[in-house]
Amino acid sequence: MEATAEKSTEKESRKLQLKEPTLVHEGKWLNYYNVPFTSENKEGLWEVVGRIPPTSEKIKYSGVIVIPTAVDPETNEKIVLIEKIYRVPIQKYSLEFPAGMRDKDDDDPCATALRELKEETGYTGQNPKANLDVKTDPWKSMGTHCHVEVEVDLTLEENKNPKQDLEFEEDITTMWVKIDGLKETLENLAQEMDCDLDQRLYSWALGIGFVKNFGI
Repeated sequence: MEATAEKSTEKESRKLQLKEPTLVHEGKWLNYYNVPFTSENKEGLWEVVGRIPPTSEKIKYSGVIVIPTAVDPETNEKIVLIEKIYRVPIQKYSLEFPAGMRDKDDDDPCATALRELKEETGYTGQNPKANLDVKTDPWKSMGTHCHVEVEVDLTLEENKNPKQDLEFEEDITTMWVKIDGLKETLENLAQEMDCDLDQRLYSWALGIGFVKNFGI
């Protein structure tokens, strides 16, 4: 039986009454806000982080997640490019998709994705396809990302010896892995290299596994 959700265009909660957010700390990349609220005659305080104040208004994507795929010229297998990137909050490496923040003047997620792919991995992508903007972690942030699928032709001369253009704080190693059996590959790599797994990459791998297992 197909499940149906209640259709509604309302933005305000039917249970929580929000008050104006207050800026607690302004950082280089992220700000910290407190949002007072009342619910069931009780007062609470929601902690929010982000680049802009919390709001229900629709905003442009704040960053992109790049999904670079290719065909291995030697084996003809479908492969995907992932990163081993050092993350300060967890103080270890994480396996992730290439990703990056939107520049101030960016209006096209496809252009942002191609630029970030080139900078972080050295590869030149083509035929970018932008998907729907989605909230990255709506429980604590206004962050909005666009997942952009990008093709990489590994037979092109510019992709035979890619050179990264990293910021001084970036520590990134790239690797191509087979899409077939990706979930198991990621789990093994995470264990072998003592890395954490980013949920966006792992969720993508889970989706591929579901399609294969259920014959969708």
